[in-house]
Amino acid sequence: RLPPRLSPMALRAFLNENHRLLSFASGTVGAFALIVIGTRQATHDDIVKQEERTTAMEQRIRDDSIAMEQRMIAMEQKLSQTMSMIFGFSQEIMDQKLETHKQEERSRLRELERRMAAVERN
Repeated sequence: RLPPRLSPMALRAFLNENHRLLSFASGTVGAFALIVIGTRQATHDDIVKQEERTTAMEQRIRDDSIAMEQRMIAMEQKLSQTMSMIFGFSQEIMDQKLETHKQEERSRLRELERRMAAVERN
């Protein structure tokens, strides 16, 4: 708003003063706008980078989980094979013990038959 009844020099001084003030204000607003836009872009870039890191981390977790599951399956298969071998060895030992016991019993039976034959002869 212009003051009432300004002389041409006063009007020129008023416009010059306001021009400087407006230039300063528009420069300040422009700088602030650049700061806001730059900050917004940097924040957006940070968000994108964080999302990329999160996606990569999620992929590593999935890959690690799959690898761990595969190792568990392999360990279960080895354990199953080992248990089968142990059962097989155990069965062989039981069969050998049974065979040894049968042979001992046959030996005792022959010895008993030999003694009975000797007693019958006498």
